[in-house]
Amino acid sequence: VSEHLGIAPDPRPFRPHVTVARLGRSGRPRRGPALAPPDLPAFRAPAVSLFESHLEPGGARYGLLARRALDGA
Repeated sequence: VSEHLGIAPDPRPFRPHVTVARLGRSGRPRRGPALAPPDLPAFRAPAVSLFESHLEPGGARYGLLARRALDGA
């Protein structure tokens, strides 16, 4: 799809993720409109990781805060 728009595809592997909150300069989460949960197919994940991002002039820097294995994955 991106090639048809004149945008080069990102060469990095896709890493599915969920953004839980975005904090503005005030340190408070921004609230957007409530959304219905997406209709997604079932999937298995061996673990869940929590990252914190810091926006910098050269791009975002990510730090791992916690990682937990999921039982039965």
